[in-house]
Amino acid sequence: MGVIENIPFPDGHFDLVLSSLMLHHLPDDLKRTGFAEILRVLKPGGRLLAVDLREPENPLLRRILMTLFLHSHVRSSPRDLARMMEEAGFTGVEWGKTRFQLLGYVRGKAA
Repeated sequence: MGVIENIPFPDGHFDLVLSSLMLHHLPDDLKRTGFAEILRVLKPGGRLLAVDLREPENPLLRRILMTLFLHSHVRSSPRDLARMMEEAGFTGVEWGKTRFQLLGYVRGKAA
């Protein structure tokens, strides 16, 4: 298909972009580039919804689960992702927890 930093579709092509359990693998600079690229391929009013890992609040659970899943740490919290999305130009950005303790979400709209 393509890579987040060079999505092979024209400007304003999609109504919705969904990212699931991918962003935590990327360094922050690539996340920023990716958010700008996602914004480029969204139609005005289009939306991005990203669901990804978040660190558990319990330190013991965090250590156990991150070791089991072979992730030494989650690189960005939903709050961090929301900030990056706003910097890229998304509007109405929201973030939060899901009912699954290890998952959070972030969403926003293209202007």
